[in-house]
Amino acid sequence: MTADTSNLLDKFLDYEATMDGRYTAKLLRENLTIALVISAVYIVMVFVGKRIMQNRPAYQLKTSLGIWSSILAVFSIAGAARTVPNLYTTAMRSVEDSICEPSFVVDPPTGLWVLMFTLSKVPELLDTAFLVLKKRPVIFLHWYHHCTVLVFSFYVYGNIAASGRYFATLNLCVHSVMYSYYALKSFNVWIPKCVSMLITFMQLTQMAIGVCVALKSYQYLGEGRPCSTSYSLVFWTLFMYSTYFILFANFFYQSYLKPRPRNTNTAATNDIRKKAV
Repeated sequence: MTADTSNLLDKFLDYEATMDGRYTAKLLRENLTIALVISAVYIVMVFVGKRIMQNRPAYQLKTSLGIWSSILAVFSIAGAARTVPNLYTTAMRSVEDSICEPSFVVDPPTGLWVLMFTLSKVPELLDTAFLVLKKRPVIFLHWYHHCTVLVFSFYVYGNIAASGRYFATLNLCVHSVMYSYYALKSFNVWIPKCVSMLITFMQLTQMAIGVCVALKSYQYLGEGRPCSTSYSLVFWTLFMYSTYFILFANFFYQSYLKPRPRNTNTAATNDIRKKAV
């Protein structure tokens, strides 16, 4: 490690250890409209891009996709390494604390990673650009998941919702495996098909836990316990994770469980990048 790199890492760790996320949470809360606008523009560009590429040859982009996926994989692994210990120790103390106690969102060292996780939902939209340029299917699950996660992440972080402990940590864990898978596939590394099935199962599990967290949050609010959330946030959490679960469950069935005619040349639908993030 060079002296410049070491110095940069020291500065990052110092900032990680001292950052107070309350200011950035307030900033995102007051500018939620920006996330809505970005999502709206994203949806328009998905369909405009598909129209533009309709009569053009597909780009290959394997190396670019491999590099991009590697960057997101490294970020997700680092983020998971910093957030999993907090979720574990808090959940061991009590499930209620893990759902209601908000220090994870704003206090060091996890506060910086939650902010970066939230902001990372903007560049992750580039996943769709690769699909469009490669002329791969961009189905409803893919773009719906991308744009709603972006707005929801800004909303959760801006309101310092303690349930973000689960949402961010689980998402980072899943993305650690998922983007590593994409990177290796892009560099022509053979990976058993069961790995893509495992990733989809992990996503399904993440959505099921999200629904459970929303229901427990509703219970704690109804019992009058101090909990850093709100009924509106619980509603949107339940709505989003329920729709995600249904869509991912349908994808899992269509891709891995649905019987297929024997004598057909139908392409296998094991490329989860077509379906989700």
